[in-house]
Amino acid sequence: MELKRAHEAGVSAEELICQSCSCSSLLSAGYTAGELKAVGYSAADLRKCGASLEDLKKAGFTAAELKAAVTADELKKAGFTAAELGSAGFNPKELRDAGFALADLKNAGLTEKDLKEAGFPEDQLSAAGIMANPKENRLLIVAQKH
Repeated sequence: MELKRAHEAGVSAEELICQSCSCSSLLSAGYTAGELKAVGYSAADLRKCGASLEDLKKAGFTAAELKAAVTADELKKAGFTAAELGSAGFNPKELRDAGFALADLKNAGLTEKDLKEAGFPEDQLSAAGIMANPKENRLLIVAQKH
């Protein structure tokens, strides 16, 4: 109860951390994940203290910062894209396992090799109009005949 009053009185999280107040007690007192991020708490620290993924996202943590605290599936459900998760270091198989469709991964810029590593069979890749350009190892979209 005292921490809640301190928060309402405008005492900063940083001041209370110096007084050995725990992360979970600061969250319970009404300090936001953003306020605690500003004084040095990581996403993993805040998650262990009980901060929700929504709170962490609202605090401005990136997918890369959240990777140590949550799964690719959780990040997808929170609205992060395949491209954001790929940039955060999740591998193609983790992205597929998180529920991203072939089209999502293709649009995120994954190569044919990446998509094969993710477990997509060649017939699906072919049906999606994907073939590798051996000179650049980039995706080419084959024009669909009507």
